[in-house]
Amino acid sequence: MHSLAERPIHFLALQRSLPGIAHKVLTEHLRALEAAGIVERARCANHRVNYSLTERGQQIEAVVRAFLVIVAQSNAAHADALAGHRGRTVANDDPKQP
Repeated sequence: MHSLAERPIHFLALQRSLPGIAHKVLTEHLRALEAAGIVERARCANHRVNYSLTERGQQIEAVVRAFLVIVAQSNAAHADALAGHRGRTVANDDPKQP
């Protein structure tokens, strides 16, 4: 969705932005997203097909982006807490500590 959120993009450029995805798989996913009203397909004068997010797709992308920010913040807080816990555990296990 990130590639589509920036601007309309043609199929091959979209495929290049997703390394390892098969042509058939990308086509199937784009068709499903189009059927769901999330992606819009438009033919250009040069016979290329461009894809872009619909208004609904833009709303969903904004929610997904906000969710990913929350997840990243939560992961950072969890990692800090875990690092602090490990430091206390190591200190508590030290036989030299009184």
